[in-house]
Amino acid sequence: MAQSIELFEASTSVKDSVEIEIFADEIKRFRNSQDETWLYLGILLVPTRKKDLLLKNLFAARKQVHCESEIKCHNLDKSTKRELAMKWV
Repeated sequence: MAQSIELFEASTSVKDSVEIEIFADEIKRFRNSQDETWLYLGILLVPTRKKDLLLKNLFAARKQVHCESEIKCHNLDKSTKRELAMKWV
């Protein structure tokens, strides 16, 4: 059963602030069928106070599907990696 985690709470005031950590990764440039060049970036903004909870759940999902290898977007046709990526989303 999928577990939902609320990472960002609704602020009640403009003065409220959230300390975050930023995780980013990029892939090589990609040329599409229309001869356009793209560079894809993945960015994850994580409230610092919820980082441990998030990591705990990501690692639990990885353990549940028995996938210890790196996950790459072009390699999601393998069922274990696809299953893990879906749990992470």
